Amino acid sequence: MYTGSSFDFLPLKIGTIALIFSVLTISAQQLVIKPFTKIGNSPVYHLELDEHDRMYAVMSDSIVVINPDKTVRKLPVYTGGFALSIDENGIPWIPLRNQLVFNARNSTKYPYTGNHLNQCSSLFVDEGRMYMGTGRGLRVFDIEIREKGFLLHERSKLYTGDPIVGRVNEIIKDEKSTIWIATDNGLYSLSLSDAKMKLVSPFHATAIELHDGHLYVASLESLWVYKDMKKWKKVSACDVLTSYRIEDIAIDHAGSIWLASNVLAVIDTVGNCQVYSAGDGFTSKHATTISVDRDGHLWVGTEGKGIFEVYFEDHSENPEIVERYEFMGDAPHNNLVLLLDVSTSMKLPHKLPQLKRAVKTLSQKMRPEDEISIVTFSGNGELLLEAVSSVDNNKIQTVLDEMEIGGRSNVKKGLEMAFEYASLNFKNAGSNQIIIATDGEFELPSQLLELADTYNDNGIELSVLDFGEKGNSDLRKLSRKGGGKYRKIKSTSTDLYYILEDQVRN
Repeated sequence: MYTGSSFDFLPLKIGTIALIFSVLTISAQQLVIKPFTKIGNSPVYHLELDEHDRMYAVMSDSIVVINPDKTVRKLPVYTGGFALSIDENGIPWIPLRNQLVFNARNSTKYPYTGNHLNQCSSLFVDEGRMYMGTGRGLRVFDIEIREKGFLLHERSKLYTGDPIVGRVNEIIKDEKSTIWIATDNGLYSLSLSDAKMKLVSPFHATAIELHDGHLYVASLESLWVYKDMKKWKKVSACDVLTSYRIEDIAIDHAGSIWLASNVLAVIDTVGNCQVYSAGDGFTSKHATTISVDRDGHLWVGTEGKGIFEVYFEDHSENPEIVERYEFMGDAPHNNLVLLLDVSTSMKLPHKLPQLKRAVKTLSQKMRPEDEISIVTFSGNGELLLEAVSSVDNNKIQTVLDEMEIGGRSNVKKGLEMAFEYASLNFKNAGSNQIIIATDGEFELPSQLLELADTYNDNGIELSVLDFGEKGNSDLRKLSRKGGGKYRKIKSTSTDLYYILEDQVRN
């Protein structure tokens, strides 16, 4: 887990379930991240909830509406769009890719002149005026509503002050009727009372969000808060995001800040940062937009994986699941890969049979977020079980019971496969580890030691359970390179379960 210091300017609501990381193990709430499969994988550029709790999704090839019951309706347009704004009358306005503006209430359209440089990138509509962000600045139109449609009249020289010349990324309006504009050239404010544009800060502003009188601003590699619109302060909790642009910001019902980037990240109300990626179910590498619905569910649009729905599932009424959370305490979520030697010599009762019993018992105590994979090796490496939740006891036990034993030990192929699957299921804020169980007395090639060292540098730990009659110095060295533990399992050992428990809880 990436943890930053607490900061008093966040919208704190201590005592709510938004204390995701400190309360999670007590309240038995599981974060669920799942793709919304009803709309496909087209790029999604904007998500916004209307007054009837319908989620509008602006996509590259269509505009769809997700109703509260999760049914989907396509709007009558033959192309996609770039942005969306719902005005004070509840009318959704959408600039389409064919340079038409679409009024989604009465399905009318009107052209605006554009090219690849001044194509729409963001939109805000309010009080009969349309503010359209483009790749070259801000365009402003007056909207004339007519009986069978509307007209757009572009305004020039509408405001004085600092000119906007770069790409406009987002436009919002605060309670004092000041319009805030995030651009590649800085953050601007437009006062409607005197029509004056002001450059507030020169840093590259990629996204903005208002909450409790504060303005949250994402730059290319960091997040800032403009407290009471007077004082700047950097939010340092998610420094892990410094390698990628933050595309959007959303603040959920409990005050946690969600960030769309190459990963999905959240800063909770005490300042802790949690990052979610493929190992947690968020398989996209480019989140583009976030919106929160009436139930507090997050909807995350992506560049090529469609939309993901993110929400907490309450298990507090399930005593078995509650016991699992209590047992695991505040241990990080596990991405555990078991690499098992299934050569003939592992048949002895204190070896693979004892290990199977220990894994079965432990899997009945781990949380839904804790995932287990099983790779075996003898002559070759073989994936027997792709990562499954530990609550899927039947699948885990069936794989262990049906495991075939025989052949000679070939750890190289098995280890390479185990590292591959540990990487595919990597949990950014979790415990990512491989545990090798073997009695082999083989020599390890130097490239395997280097491989373990490299993966350890990237957050994957390697530990060894050595069932051999004599200690194996190469296996000890391998565990050291892998940043894990080496444990010698004797024929009289009866504490194998507790060894595994220590691995996943500590």
